Amino acid sequence: MSPDEAAEANQERTPERTARKGDGSGWRWKGERDHCRFLVDKQCFSTRAEACQAAGCSENGCQEDEALPANVSCGAE
Repeated sequence: MSPDEAAEANQERTPERTARKGDGSGWRWKGERDHCRFLVDKQCFSTRAEACQAAGCSENGCQEDEALPANVSCGAE
């Protein structure tokens, strides 16, 4: 098999890659990027208290996971 034939055969086996949408510089959450420590739905908050209030939780019933930004939800109160 010639090099041209091998390249053509390889091209047929390789699926076409689709172009990325955007350049990757977008921000996927609402709020200030530099202060996004807690997340409720897609809204960022800089403090746990603000995030708990937005989630409708009391400070004691508020839970967050270990992600960064931390996803905040209401636990058993």
